[in-house]
Amino acid sequence: MPRLSSERVREGLLHPDGDVRRTALHYFADAFWPDPAVMTTVIEAVRRYGRKDAFGYGFGAVHLAQTPETIRWAVDELRAEHETGDRFYESGVARLLVEADPDLLAPVAGEILAVPGLKSELAERVTRRVAYRSRSGDELWAELDALCRDNAALENGWEFPWDHGYDLVEALGRQGDRHAPRLMELLAVEAPEGDIAAFWREALGTRLAGELRHEPAIPLLIAKFEPDADILNEEAQRSLIRIGTDAAVAATLAAYREGWENRIFLGNVFGDVRSDAAVEAGLAAAVGEEDEGNKSFLVAGLVTQLSTEANDFARDYLQAGGDHFEVLSVLVPACALTGQDYPELTAWRKALAPPPPARRSFVSPEPPPLERRLAPITRDDTRVGRNDPCPCGSGKKYKKCCLPKAGAGPAAW
Repeated sequence: MPRLSSERVREGLLHPDGDVRRTALHYFADAFWPDPAVMTTVIEAVRRYGRKDAFGYGFGAVHLAQTPETIRWAVDELRAEHETGDRFYESGVARLLVEADPDLLAPVAGEILAVPGLKSELAERVTRRVAYRSRSGDELWAELDALCRDNAALENGWEFPWDHGYDLVEALGRQGDRHAPRLMELLAVEAPEGDIAAFWREALGTRLAGELRHEPAIPLLIAKFEPDADILNEEAQRSLIRIGTDAAVAATLAAYREGWENRIFLGNVFGDVRSDAAVEAGLAAAVGEEDEGNKSFLVAGLVTQLSTEANDFARDYLQAGGDHFEVLSVLVPACALTGQDYPELTAWRKALAPPPPARRSFVSPEPPPLERRLAPITRDDTRVGRNDPCPCGSGKKYKKCCLPKAGAGPAAW
């Protein structure tokens, strides 16, 4: 099942079509791609097409590997964009800096903290992540435990200081497999009912498995998928993607076939692990999927793999009457990258095109009443893609937050 090479996808970051550029960017960012050459090409695209137009809503390069040169560029961009620019782009660049390798942040931390308007919580994270480089594993575990205990009275997951917990997890992950035995002990125990502190530890431990890319944790991660347990589902899914091996994909497919309640989360593994095994497993899951919402979500994710076979499957799905708007929004730019020229492409592009501006027709010199002067609905590059940050402000990707609730139609773009 031919998938595009990473070199070919990287060329797509400079494509004249903005949707194609975004598709190429998310191909790398959603898979936590380790090659820093990708970020270098992203910067070239920003310079060529402009800050707002290069990749649109939210920028989306947070999980790309950085270098001292790309960090320098981001610091300069953040300073310049605060003076002139788009808040979504500014926020995206700030997050890129804050979540970059702390060893790269340390030499420029003072400059980042001096940027006017930098949010206090972002400045706190820069300071904290740089400081964690010198902490021992025992100190980090002790702080993680204290963080969970201090928030034991919380019952709403939105109120937990996740960024603080994630910074601790990242710092532990950087120290390597020495923490694997303690991690496995933590994952093997389900938090007792009502023990909120234990639940926070369980969730952060689930994330740590991905930071360590600890393949023996795969069965324990699969066990974390439960109905109505979105926090654990999110963290387990992310860790399986970070591990990214054929074993992780196979275990996900087995779980997908067994339980329908968690298929939205499990299906993301097939779309974001960059391997032939992930495509094969995703196609196998899609063939047997009877729920239309799950199938549409799964097919759209498979298209982002940039596999010709996945695109063929998506085309067949559309021809059979499948829920088409979400699939079309990713299939059209994917075809531009893979070079597949289906007879339906012209019609698909037309279906995705913004409506023409409303024509005004006056029967008298008098303008229509104010309340009847309605602006035409338009689409522009600030529309939300399935892999962009959710506009609700949750911090999650749109596909993992409000998209499944949006239903078919242009609102799901």
